[in-house]
Amino acid sequence: QLAYGKRTLKIPPQLAYGDRGAGDVIPGGAHLQFECELKSIANNVIEEKMAEASSMNPAKQFLYVFVAGSIIYDVLKYQMHVI
Repeated sequence: QLAYGKRTLKIPPQLAYGDRGAGDVIPGGAHLQFECELKSIANNVIEEKMAEASSMNPAKQFLYVFVAGSIIYDVLKYQMHVI
């Protein structure tokens, strides 16, 4: 599939929730259908993480960037002390 391509994913009951369903939301034996669009294809880990972060809600995105920034800061601080 190419970037920005659209697909319909059809999931049969045996691969989804089966006969038990999911509470009052999805009845037992239901076929699931999802309309999906591929936004982009990551070429490396950094692009993959950036794409993952862009789809998060703002609070989680802030926390993600804060933690990643803290890790980068700690690594650089450690390397400066080693040198």
